[in-house]
Amino acid sequence: MTDNIENLLLEHLRAIRSDQSAMRDDIREINSRLISLERTMAGNYADIVGQHSGRGD
Repeated sequence: MTDNIENLLLEHLRAIRSDQSAMRDDIREINSRLISLERTMAGNYADIVGQHSGRGD
């Protein structure tokens, strides 16, 4: 019976490790997309500032 419990625990730990690895990959993708979004927004902001400063207002 002890072997069954140990096997069950190992099986659960492997599943947790697999899920954790998948979440790590998802977080990396989210971070990458967020950085891209931030760069796009910064570029848009710079364009808007450039347009307003070029008018001589």
